[in-house]
Amino acid sequence: MVTDYNYTFFYPSKAVGGAQILFSRIAEMLIHEGNRVTILGPSSSYINLYLSERGLHYDSYEVSTTSPYHTNEDSFFILSLSYILLFHKYIKPDSNVKLFFWDLHPYAVLENLSFSKFYKLTDRNIWINVLKLIERSFIVKMSTLLERGHQKGGIHFMCYRNFKINKDFFSLDFEPSYIPLPIEVAPIATAFKSNFRDICWMSRLDNDKTPILQLLMEDVIEYNNHYNEKLRLHIIGDGNDRVSIETIAKKYDSIFILVGTIKNDCLLSFFVKENILLGFGMGTSSLEFASRGIASVLVPSSTESIFYKNKVRRYMYLKDVKGYDVAVEKFHYEEGILLAFPNIIDTFSSNKMNESLHYVSSAHHKDKVFHLLRNKINNNTLTFGDIYSTGVLKINFFQKLKEIVKKINGKKYG
Repeated sequence: MVTDYNYTFFYPSKAVGGAQILFSRIAEMLIHEGNRVTILGPSSSYINLYLSERGLHYDSYEVSTTSPYHTNEDSFFILSLSYILLFHKYIKPDSNVKLFFWDLHPYAVLENLSFSKFYKLTDRNIWINVLKLIERSFIVKMSTLLERGHQKGGIHFMCYRNFKINKDFFSLDFEPSYIPLPIEVAPIATAFKSNFRDICWMSRLDNDKTPILQLLMEDVIEYNNHYNEKLRLHIIGDGNDRVSIETIAKKYDSIFILVGTIKNDCLLSFFVKENILLGFGMGTSSLEFASRGIASVLVPSSTESIFYKNKVRRYMYLKDVKGYDVAVEKFHYEEGILLAFPNIIDTFSSNKMNESLHYVSSAHHKDKVFHLLRNKINNNTLTFGDIYSTGVLKINFFQKLKEIVKKINGKKYG
């Protein structure tokens, strides 16, 4: 699909994660189709490095609050919903410029509220209701923006969990538009040995992920203490919390194997070599397992580590989700559909591998998702003028105070 648009991305993160990879792949797809693409942000950002390493032709601009990007009439922005307010500080768009937002994080919109830190802790507290009342005017404006953005085809959700949080908080009254995470389905790993002992975890080893990994490690230890069949957990990933995970692993010789980072195109050979039949993860990692014919099991999301710390049932097979969720959430527990770790091991079979592959092929195959994305782009009529008219860009005193705190903490992009 070649259009007259100049597709412009603003996702300046230097980290490696699902969102960074996602936008990079979308930009790559648009370039391969012959479209113009512009990347805003530092040359060291992940998306810039991704496209440069592949020798793709695109435009790139450094941006700052003092040197913003001024749009052209043909600009079409593809942005994370996390930047629904932030982007206009680095971009000076014409009122008719089209904006396309993709919700890649459950708290993408809530982060823009003055008291977001407290809202994320609970919504069933009298003080939370007081805080909501204090910024009620802004919450109403944001609700209006979400409703209008949906009507005009400019706001889309990655999964049900992300939508549910916004629906409950902002009292939204519409069925969401979904664009699930795209994944490239790799060849099926057919060279596996028949024995089953090795399982795998894959994610960044940072403080938002490692509490969940530690829960899994506890389950592996408990299982090995009570069953004759001993498991080994291969841990793929690296990050700031690597040392703390290594400290735990050293106490249990040969049970936990820290692999480090593995490039995407080397994953399949690793899985075959180590006879990995069962993978545990959240987000893109869970899809990476399934796309290679490995039975994929979802673990609790990063924000639910406290809730699931003392729960026995905290896992589910990827193929059992509804609404494209890629992690176990609190409402899954309330629905009574989760399994304990021994149940996952006991129910494992080659059928689980086939079911995971079938699910990811039907729901997340990149060709299907990109086709859906193209249609959504064609039908989008949301403009900067629509956002501006809701009044959400006029921030209040508490939001200004929050911005000052972020600057003190060195958070350049919010």
